[in-house]
Amino acid sequence: MVSINIYDLIMQMINFGLLYLLVGVFLAKPLGKFLEDRRNTIKSDLEHSRLKLQEAETMLSDQAKHLSEAKNEARELKKRMGEAAEKEKEALLVQARTEAQQLVTDAKKEIEQSVEKARVDLQKQTAKLAIDLSSRLIKKNIDPQLNEQLITETLDKR
Repeated sequence: MVSINIYDLIMQMINFGLLYLLVGVFLAKPLGKFLEDRRNTIKSDLEHSRLKLQEAETMLSDQAKHLSEAKNEARELKKRMGEAAEKEKEALLVQARTEAQQLVTDAKKEIEQSVEKARVDLQKQTAKLAIDLSSRLIKKNIDPQLNEQLITETLDKR
């Protein structure tokens, strides 16, 4: 048989009530405060993390935008440099062609001058040789009387 002792039951209830009261006063309030503080700290940390994440995403977006702009600027700079190099190449080619043409023109003039000078020198030498040859032939073929006659005729013609 089961016997229930009322005294023990009342004592257990009093002990339980005292334990509940002691736990509530000394443990529940500080534990509740600790748990509330911990919840607030976690909530605050989560909010702070969310803000930092948004900030990081914004910075990432900005960096991606800057990178894209830098790439575009680099492409544009490369394009401009290529165009400038092409223009410089064209200018150098034009200058080289002009200088080559000038060299050819100068060479032609120099050749023409050399040919003309050679022609004049040749004519002078030919004339000198002709005179020299004529002089020798005349000296051999003309006697002093014929020479006198030719001189007289020449002077009379003038």
